Parts: sequence; structure tokens; C-alpha cells
Amino acid sequence: MIYDLRIGLKFKVQSSKLNLCSIFQSFNLSIFQFLSLILFTILFSFKVNAQDGDIVNDPNIKDLIENISEDAQTDEDYSSLLDDLEFYKKHPLNINTAKSEELEQLHYLSPAQIINLLEHIKQNGKLLALEELQTIDGFDQNTVSKITPYITIGEAGEKPHVSLKEMFKEGDNTITFRTQRVLEPQSGFAAAKDSTADSNSYYLGSPNLYYLQYKFNYQNRVRWGITAEKDAGEQFFKGTQPYGFDFYSAHFFLKNFGYVKALAIGDYQAQFGQGLTMWTGLVFSPSTDIARTRRIAKGISAYASRTENLFLRGAATTIGFKNIELTALVSYNKIDANYSYIDSLGNSTDEENADFIEYTTNTSGYHRTYNELDYKYTNTQKVFGGNIRYKLPSLSLGLTAVSYSYEIQNPSIVTSFASPYNMFYQGIDHGINIGADYNYVFHNFNFYGELTRSQNNAYAFVSGVLASIDKNVVLSLFYRNIPKDFINPFSNPYRQNSTVVDERGFYISSDMKLTSTLALYGLMDIFSFPWLKYQVNAPSSGKEELIQLTYTPTKKIQLYIRYRNKAKETNTSDDLTMKYTEPYNLQTFRFNIRYNLSDAITLDGRFEKSIYKQGDNDAELGYILYQDINYSPMKSKLSFDARFMLFDAASYDARLYVYENDFFYYIPSFYEKGIYSYFMMNYDVVRHVSLGVKVGRIVYTNKDVISSGLDEITGNSKTTFKMQLKISF
Repeated sequence: MIYDLRIGLKFKVQSSKLNLCSIFQSFNLSIFQFLSLILFTILFSFKVNAQDGDIVNDPNIKDLIENISEDAQTDEDYSSLLDDLEFYKKHPLNINTAKSEELEQLHYLSPAQIINLLEHIKQNGKLLALEELQTIDGFDQNTVSKITPYITIGEAGEKPHVSLKEMFKEGDNTITFRTQRVLEPQSGFAAAKDSTADSNSYYLGSPNLYYLQYKFNYQNRVRWGITAEKDAGEQFFKGTQPYGFDFYSAHFFLKNFGYVKALAIGDYQAQFGQGLTMWTGLVFSPSTDIARTRRIAKGISAYASRTENLFLRGAATTIGFKNIELTALVSYNKIDANYSYIDSLGNSTDEENADFIEYTTNTSGYHRTYNELDYKYTNTQKVFGGNIRYKLPSLSLGLTAVSYSYEIQNPSIVTSFASPYNMFYQGIDHGINIGADYNYVFHNFNFYGELTRSQNNAYAFVSGVLASIDKNVVLSLFYRNIPKDFINPFSNPYRQNSTVVDERGFYISSDMKLTSTLALYGLMDIFSFPWLKYQVNAPSSGKEELIQLTYTPTKKIQLYIRYRNKAKETNTSDDLTMKYTEPYNLQTFRFNIRYNLSDAITLDGRFEKSIYKQGDNDAELGYILYQDINYSPMKSKLSFDARFMLFDAASYDARLYVYENDFFYYIPSFYEKGIYSYFMMNYDVVRHVSLGVKVGRIVYTNKDVISSGLDEITGNSKTTFKMQLKISF
């Protein structure tokens, strides 16, 4: 296959007229009503004080979360990715004594910037003022402003010895309780009141979600905690859940105690190299952050998230001797397993007519009905392995080996049939993966990569380079080659495919500062899938293009425009027995403006349009238009966020994702037609005790039934209420 490797972005814009007046009229909403809300906040802003702000209200955090979750397909808990920033917000990191691993936890610094910072301090001594950062290669005003809330130049550093008395006195304790529910009746809960209903036609528990977490953190070196959650529809302290919550997670973690660089007991994460051999937990998406193709591995770390399937359970430790680190890990975890009955043609059927039984891992975490409970913890996952790493300030070499096995509770449930696209996974219930990775910084170039072999002798390879061509130009190149028979359930490198298998691709992006107020970012990713994929019955290929121009005339105003195009192939939508493939592409256009009216009020507005085109079918259009208001004065006990949004997307394929402030860092998608608004308030009741409340309401203007199955709501509106109580001491 021959690729067009010309560096550039090709615009394929479908002609369409945009009339804002007609948009407002279609929703029976006047422009005056919409703009009155903005005018009110402008007048109100002159009466408020400056604010320090919470990490949730930090616009940079909003951008970070939105970038890493650009293509999120599920409601994930991204809060664990920002635990370090939460800590450094309260206890700023001393950059004069910080190690490279700690600087990486700020998320905003590239490897080259970290090396330049450490070298500057080594040659010139400690920084005397934060403004001095801008004299270091790679550091501009934008970067410095992002990391300033989390750093200091004070003399405080990591204490070599820790006493129990000091640890309990100075450690941070946090108790968080959250609850939420949909206020409208859903069919799954209404059916539960019918004594004659089938046992799988209703939810067993209440519509409330409950979340409880306790965390202790001392200097980021000693952590322990417990997390518990009950999803809506799951029982609570009765019936199938006599012990209360459906999900429990606990962790104990030590860091940097002499030769013991890390020790984890309970639930933990393991991340090495570029994620090709071993990576548990969530990862960042590249989006508009040029360094995101490069994985920043934490090694062993504590797990304190509510996501029920992205962790290991057992023990792990890392021992360090000078430039050598040795890691050993073991895990024994019960996970959910789905199974389905398949006929000889590969179609789903019932048990009586089945020729095969197909097994898959269930990652939803839901146990609301008897059917879902049948899948709960029916699979045992056993993992053990380790990592050997040689580390220098500018070089890291690692060797990782992981052995895994699965034992299904019911021996009759085995993968005796596999669809053609995943036939190489047939009958696989154990394996050993071995990989070698490297990371090398030479002047302004950062080279990284990893080579992994799976048990069936399939080799996968990823490699990339980050290059600071000039103080105003950064370039990223990344290549991956993952064969169709590569098998590794713990692999998570950057890719386009939903699973880590069967992909070749070349990625290039560049970030350029054109002037002091203008920045240009662009990327192109060209890829192919030599084998079949889910809903793609032939080898296929595709590309992704993105370009963004950002204008920051003052510290108070930032606006950007973005064009993005994804082109892939999928099975035809025609009702045919033998499916063939056809191309499709999804284009999005975004205009975003952020305006700090004062130190206490920020306005954030966006218009975004999507165009989905498959084969010869008509284009499906979608758009969103919203206005955000954030109010966070420094010395006030009250802060709030509000959003008003119009959306209209012809189909799920034309849907648009939008980040919104939430207790869980929420990134929902929108399609159909309607109005969405939310109001989120946080109030400091007394010192160390805060109460948060959020109400979100969506009203559809083109349908009278929302969702389907047990989540179905009769009516055109859905209201969600959320509350959080947080106690810190």
C-alpha cells in the first residue's frame, strides 16, 4: 500500500449555510434571552473579588481533560490522572530540588523541558524567582503560567526520614461522599414494582448512585485509602449486595524509602515503557498536545479510581540501586466475563440452537439485574511479572516480562468460536509477553520506543521522536507496527484501532508559535489495518487531520479555531447478507473563546459543527452552541459553574463530545436535537468541609421517549441531580 506522506492538511468542507437566527427560532428561543445571561454576568463581574480557584475550576485543567478524552466512548473516571496536581495545588513542588519523575507528574512539561530545567539549575544554581523559568530553553509564558499554581522555589524538599507522629500530624485526610440519580422515572425501576414481571426485566436496586472514598496522603510518599461505589440499579445492603456497595477497592502505597522506590499492596497500576508490553489504567490522547504519543510511565502507583476494570490486585515493589531499578509484581483478580451463544454462521442465538459459545470480558461494572450478576467475577485473572530498568538523567532502558492466565468459573464457557476479525484470539487463556523499551534525550531531541514479543512469536513495535527544532517550533514523529496476531491484554500504546492489534501507522504533528499571540498546531496520522476489524469485513486504511490556530491577545482573552477530519472505512449500511466496505469521514469545525471578565468570572463559549458522510449517503450534520460561566472568588465560600447549550445532530455518527465541569470530570456526547443546561455549585460550609450540588437537564425537541430498554424514559426531558460532600483534615 502506498501512502501520500505530504505534510499538510486537506480541507474537504461540505457546503452548508449557518444562520444563527434560524437556530434560535427552531428552539423557540430569542437571541435576547440567550444574550441576557451573558450581559448579567458582565455587570455582575465588577462587584467580585479575586480568587485563588480550585483545580476543578482551572481552565487549564479543563483543556487538559478535554484533550486527553477527545474520543472517549464511555464515562471514565479521569480524576486519578490528576491526583498529583491535586496534591501539588496544596503542597507546591519545589522545582529547585524536584526529580525528573516528579516534574513529569505536572503533565505540562515535555522531556526536553525537564532536561533543560535540571541542566539550568545544575549549571547556574537554584532559581531565585519563577520568572527566571522563561529564560530556559523551551519555557514560554504559556507553559510557566500553567505550572505556576503547582510549583515553588522555596527551600522545602523531601524529608529523608519520616516518623509516624509527623506523618499522622502533617498528612492529608480526605473523605468524599457522592450521590446522584435521574429524577424522571425509568422503565427498569418502574417494572420492579410489578410482582408479575420477569426477573430480568427490571433493576434490582434503587436509582441512586452512591460513592464513598477515604484517602490519606503524606508528601506523596505514603498513601492509603478505600473506594466504594454502588451504581444506579444495584442493590445496597440487601438482597444480592448484603455487604453494601457493589464495588470495593483499597490500596496502600509507599514511595522513596531508601532502596524501596515503590511498594504497593492492594489495588495498584503498573505502567512501563511506551505501554506496549504492560500498561494498566487510562492514557492520554494526543489531540492538541504534541507530546501525548509518548507515554509517561509511572511504574508502580496506587489505584484509587472508581473504574472497575483497569487495575491489578495484589502486591508490587520497586527496588533501586544507583542507576538500576528492579520491579516485581503479582496480581490475583476476579473480573466479569460475558458469554454468548453463536450459530454456525457466527450469529447470536439461544442456547438450544447454539453451535459455539463465545467468551468476552465484561468491562461495564454494572450488576443491576440477575443476568448481569451471572457475569460477575466469573473469570479469574492471574498476573505476575517484572521490569528491570537502567536510568540516567537523559537515558532510560527497560526490559519487561509479564505472564498472565485466565480461569473461567464455568469450564463449559470457552472460546470455541471466534469471528473472523478476532480469530487469532481463539482459545487464548494464557500467555507471556516480553518487551524492551528506550527513552533517550539528546539536546532538544527525545527518542523513545518499545519492541514487544507475544507468546505466539508476534512482534509489535512503536517508536517516536520529539524534536525542538527551534524555540518556537516543536515536531513529533511516531510510527507503530502491530501485527494482526499480536496478543496482549495489557497493551495500551497510542493507536487508532479500538484494540491493540493489526495496525500500521505514521503520525506527525507540529506546534508552532507564529508570534507572541498566535500559535498554530497541526497533525496528520496515516494508518492501515491489514486484517479485518469489527464491522469492517476487509483490510482497510484511513487518516486523521487536525489543524488549530490559537490567538491570545491578552491574559484575559483566548480564542481558537479548529478543523478536524477523520477518514476510515466501514461495512456498507445496505441490508445485504454479504457486507462490503465503503469509506466514511467525519469532519468537525470548532470556534472557542474564553474571556476572563475579572479574576473571579470566566466566560467560555463554543460553536462546533460536525459533518458525517458515508459512501454515497447524504451527509449527516450536527452542531452545538454553548455558553459557560464560571464564578470563583478568592475569599468567598461560594463558587459555581453554569452552562446553556443548544445541540442538533442528525445521528449518533454525527455526535459531538463536550467536556463539562463535574465531580467525576464528565465528557458526555450529544446527538438528536434539544437544549441542555446545568448548574454546579460548591459551598464551603465550615473550614475543611465543602458541599457541592449539580443539576443538569436535557430537553429533546424531536422525540417523546429517551433511551431504550430498562433506561427508557417516557417523555422528552431528563434531569440528573448530583451531590458531593468533601471533608479534609
